[in-house]
Amino acid sequence: MTVLPSLGYGVELIKLTPVGSTTPFQGVMSYTAPFNKNIDASLEVGDSLSKATLELLEEDNVPFRVQIQLETSMSIQNEGPHLDLIDWRHCTTEWALIESTDDNTFQLPDFNDVNVDCFPAVTDEEIASEVMRVGGQEWVDIANGKGWPAGYRPISIELSRVRLKIEKFIEGEWSRVTVMNIAIPMGC
Repeated sequence: MTVLPSLGYGVELIKLTPVGSTTPFQGVMSYTAPFNKNIDASLEVGDSLSKATLELLEEDNVPFRVQIQLETSMSIQNEGPHLDLIDWRHCTTEWALIESTDDNTFQLPDFNDVNVDCFPAVTDEEIASEVMRVGGQEWVDIANGKGWPAGYRPISIELSRVRLKIEKFIEGEWSRVTVMNIAIPMGC
């Protein structure tokens, strides 16, 4: 009989508790082994991963590490409705190590303390082209300031994705357990 290794690598449960949940159970993301190489999830409106808690329930005493990466995207605002350009250009930070607060519990950083000023330079023409492709002429007009005070353009760069890479130390090297790809609601 051949025994194949689980992608859980000894982790039984991953639990991520966002800040801002109105009840203890709202917004909590919980995953049990075995894990996919990538876990795709979305955050609820009003919840935040800034200073959130990540807990790993494991079955042995092998060390874990968690790294975080933030991504920003461009959004066009229209007093409620918004057009998020999440499949276009981004600022993606380098992976940063998150220190464990105790046995396999990790507190994510305050995102206000993370430098996400790396959005690539874009021209007005490039913005207009992408907005036209994704949203059409109405959104191009909004992006150019139509309906807004003179000189104002309702364009913002916002957090759009958080990635958490969970690794376990096995046989002298770090092995990936999973990467959580968490979409953040924009424009709210």
